Amino acid sequence: MLKARFFMNSSMEEILAKKCCGLWDQNLEVHVENAGPKEVFIHSRLTLLGGGPDLVIKNLYPPGGWTLAPGRTGAFYCYLDPVLWKKYQAVVLMDGQGKRHRFPIRDQGA
Repeated sequence: MLKARFFMNSSMEEILAKKCCGLWDQNLEVHVENAGPKEVFIHSRLTLLGGGPDLVIKNLYPPGGWTLAPGRTGAFYCYLDPVLWKKYQAVVLMDGQGKRHRFPIRDQGA
């Protein structure tokens, strides 16, 4: 089981640009937690649903994806126009077995 949270205009944008990696304009932060009992691989791409045509984003940082042990969290970053983000309703992440995990964007309990 995976859990995911999304942060538009994250404070990590400045850290990734100036202090860490020289990555500018990484305004969307995605946290993925492995809440299941087995290790899981998550690809570094996502698909936005419910705001028009499906939008596949393949430029998540870090490239290559995350292998997450049970209880561990990984983070992905990318640039996405905030106006476009508001149009979509859900995000799909794909694991290493090809299973699609769908998460609502706005219903995060916050």
